[in-house]
Amino acid sequence: MRLNKSDKTQVIFILLNLTDVRMKNINITINFSNTVNEVILDKSSFFLSEDRFGIFELNTAMPVYIEIPEELKAIFNNLKDFEEIRYSIDSFDYEAIN
Repeated sequence: MRLNKSDKTQVIFILLNLTDVRMKNINITINFSNTVNEVILDKSSFFLSEDRFGIFELNTAMPVYIEIPEELKAIFNNLKDFEEIRYSIDSFDYEAIN
């Protein structure tokens, strides 16, 4: 969890590229909830454009900051440890770079 300069609450996902493919223009769909099924992000899609995020190189990590909607901040802030978190990446599409 991170609080940015405008007091917006964000979750941080760390993407790892342990493949043999360099990637750009990445589309991700994420679900994120707690263990009692209070949903924080429901099939939320995010686009990581080459212009803004660059190339996702081999054997690197990329932090992705995703804003938590104001009305769901209380649920998010009540998460105390990783065992209370449920998340899935439902889609991960990208353009491969040779």
